[in-house]
Amino acid sequence: MNRGQGTMNRGQGTMNRGQGTMNRGQGTMNRGQGTMNRGQGTMNRGQGTMNRGQGTMNRSQGTMNRGQGTMNRGQGTMIRNQGTMNNDSINFT
Repeated sequence: MNRGQGTMNRGQGTMNRGQGTMNRGQGTMNRGQGTMNRGQGTMNRGQGTMNRGQGTMNRSQGTMNRGQGTMNRGQGTMIRNQGTMNNDSINFT
């Protein structure tokens, strides 16, 4: 845990400069300002929430919830999606 200003609880990966919470994460939370909860992938520069994500949330400003794919630079919400949300600014489920 490097320069984290929040909480890393039962994390098996890396929390680097996180200002939120990494809880039971098995991957990496890097410069996240929100919450990574039970993530098995990577949350990189996310300003929202990655909850039970099994893929990657990269530079997102919204929410990735139970996503099994990738949310990349999305400004909306990815909920229970099994594909990819890339450069999107709308919400879909």
